[in-house]
Amino acid sequence: MIWRLLILAAVGALSWLIVDLWERRAVGRSDVIGPGLTLITGPDCRLCPLAVAATAGAGIPVRIVDIGSVNDPSIKSLPTALVADRSGVVLASRSGRSAISGMSDLIAMARSVA
Repeated sequence: MIWRLLILAAVGALSWLIVDLWERRAVGRSDVIGPGLTLITGPDCRLCPLAVAATAGAGIPVRIVDIGSVNDPSIKSLPTALVADRSGVVLASRSGRSAISGMSDLIAMARSVA
C-alpha cells in the first residue's frame, strides 16, 4: 500500500516538473522583442493607454505588443516596457507605473541602441 502511494507521489512530482519546465521555455519573447523599445500591454490594463501615450513623439519605432502573444512568465504586471539591444538582450525593463514615469529614460536608452 505504501509503495503505491510513493509511486503516485513520484508520478505527480514528475508531472509537475514537466509542466513547470514547459512553461519556462524561452519561446515567444525573442520573436516579439527586437532592438529598441517594446511596450507590452493587455486588454484589461488600465495603465496601458497612459504608457502608449507616453511613447507618442518618441522619434523612434516603438513595438506595442499584446501580452497574449508573449510567452514569458517573468512578466508579472502591465504595462511592461523593455529596451533591448540589436542581439535581443534586454538592457532595461520597467513595469506598472514606473514604466510610465520612466518612459523618457527608456526612450533615451532605446535611441542609443538604435
